[in-house]
Parts: sequence; C-alpha cells; structure tokens
Amino acid sequence: MGTAIPTTHPSSGGISGRVKRRDIQGLRALAVALVVVYHCAPQLLPGGYVGVDVFLVISGYLITAHLANEFYATGRVSLTRFYARRARRLLPAALLVLAVTVVASALLLPESSRAEVARQVVASAFYFENWVLAFNATDYSAASANSSPVQHYWSLSVEEQFYALWPLAILGAGALAARLSRSASVGLGALLSVVASVSLLASALVTAYDPNFAYFFTPIRLWEFAVGGLAWFLFSARTWSAPTANALSWIGLGLIAAATLSYDEGTPFPGLAAVLPVLGAALVLAGGETTGRVSTA
Repeated sequence: MGTAIPTTHPSSGGISGRVKRRDIQGLRALAVALVVVYHCAPQLLPGGYVGVDVFLVISGYLITAHLANEFYATGRVSLTRFYARRARRLLPAALLVLAVTVVASALLLPESSRAEVARQVVASAFYFENWVLAFNATDYSAASANSSPVQHYWSLSVEEQFYALWPLAILGAGALAARLSRSASVGLGALLSVVASVSLLASALVTAYDPNFAYFFTPIRLWEFAVGGLAWFLFSARTWSAPTANALSWIGLGLIAAATLSYDEGTPFPGLAAVLPVLGAALVLAGGETTGRVSTA
C-alpha cells in the first residue's frame, strides 16, 4: 500500500489532496532492511542500527503532516479520532505478538526467567518498554541469553509516547500563535525548531555521559521526530527544480550510507552522531518523489 499524506502548503487553509509517495515507502523499506541486516550480519552493515533513526524521522514527517493539515483546515485536531486510529492500527498485531511471546516463554524458558519476561511484556503492552531498558542500562547492541524477547518494542514505545504528546503540542502551539497574532504555521515552525534544538542538545550531553541510557530515553529522541516535521515544512514550501530535488535525495541517501558503513558498536550513539542519518532521511523526504533518469524514487 502506498503512503498517503496531505499535500497542502503550510500557509494554506485546507487539504488539497492525497498522493502516494514512493520515496517514503522506499525509505521505510531501507530503514527496515538496515536494522534486519545489522542484527543478522552486523559485519556487513556495522552501523545498520541507524535504520531506527531513519524510521523515526519518517514518523515525525507523516504525523506532523496529518495533524498540521487538519489543524490548518479546521482550527482543531480531533484527539478522539486520532488516538482511536492509532489503537486500531497497532493494538491487534502488537498484542498478538506479546501474547505469543508469553506462551512461548512459558514453554521454552526456565522458570527463573519468566517473571522478567512478564515484566517486559507488560511494559511493552503499555508502551514504556524503552524506559525499562533505559533504567536497566541495557546495551542495544549486546546479544546475550538475558536479552528481552520484546526488546524491539522500545522504538514502538518511543513512537507512541511521541504520538500521545504531539497532537497536544500542536494544539498548544496553534493557540499560542493565535494569541500572539501569528499564523498557525509560524507557531508550528517555532515548536518544531525549539523541540529539535533542545532535544539534540540533550542528546549530545546525555550520550557523552551514558550512551546506553540515552539510546532509549524518549526526550533524547524527540529531535528526530521534529526534524521529520521540519522536512515536511521544506517539502510543502518547496520551490526547487527536479534536478535539485534529485540532488537532495541522493545526498540524503549518501549520508545514511555513510553512517551505516562508518559507524559501529563503538560509536557514541545517538548524540551528535545521529545527525548524519537523521539529516539524510530529512533530505530524502524534503526532495520528495523525484523524477528523471537519476531519480531515487
């Protein structure tokens, strides 16, 4: 299925249409492939873990596009509809996997491990698995017999925490902008810029002190979603030609490739090192679905 997103300029008042974006689908596939290869054959892609960061940027791009255009069109965001849509999309599959994990753990794991698995499953079901891993000082890259079978739920937990807060933040930014006699797009732009700046600074500081904690800590990851939102701003207001769009996309892919091949388990991450794949993903998204013989889409 193609990814459908609103295509309205930030300053406009309505949603002009929906288009399928092959570039987003391709970037999603790349992100998943990087993580899978990293876990299966890390020697091939020692920095393949940056696929998670690429995916977070995509999420920030899409959710900002949907929420902002709804707010521009109606002056509000339907929180009930938004959260209900998220629940219908995620809960059936997520809960099924967790249920199967509980049964398999009861059958296959020693009794001494079952209580911890149950604790991790509960954390995953309620989307705070990343906090458990952060405070356990879990090393994402380490593979051991004690690794949680639901550890991969950490990124979903971060994403859902962001989704819980972001509609409220957009409503707040819009209300503040109106109070100051500014447009909603100015308010959203300021929100994205502040979140990106403060979170990136926190990422650099905390990663230098405790990279394992920083890896899973939600505030450290917020800037990646915000950069995705800023990429939507650039895409919506784009005035560049097809060759420029192609150049942005290829440069973006080059940055992601550089991080994938040059980073490894010893790279302090996320911190400033995450700028490379995050900026790369943002450039691909800002370039949009390119055309021509050198198109990336």
